[in-house]
Amino acid sequence: MQKRFLSILALLLAVSGSLSADPVEDPAVAAAKAWLKLVDDKDYAASWAAAATLFQQGINQDAWVKQVSAPRDKLGALKSRKYQAFQQMTSLPGVPDGDYAVVSFDSVFENRAQATEVTTLVHEGKVWKVGGYFIK
Repeated sequence: MQKRFLSILALLLAVSGSLSADPVEDPAVAAAKAWLKLVDDKDYAASWAAAATLFQQGINQDAWVKQVSAPRDKLGALKSRKYQAFQQMTSLPGVPDGDYAVVSFDSVFENRAQATEVTTLVHEGKVWKVGGYFIK
């Protein structure tokens, strides 16, 4: 009886350990959500400032504000955003090897009923920062 109890206890501990590893709670996902909040609030300059060095080297702040404001303004206000997918990797095309995460969300905007927002994050030091963003 005690053996069976210990086996069940071990199984429960294993399951609870895998549940805590839910990618929705991952720091990269949290960083993506925080960065998207800046874009949702039309604080495009702040979103550039909060982005990864790789992002900032690829586009200056004024160009980013112009590039992101038109499409986001056309979409209208965010109505909902739901976590869709998370993938962590060490290499991506066109960038040096590193620690990356791609986080996708199903989003609904005032003027678009279905969209997928994709953020690519870069691990810089001890924090995740957005290195790319697009909507499809």
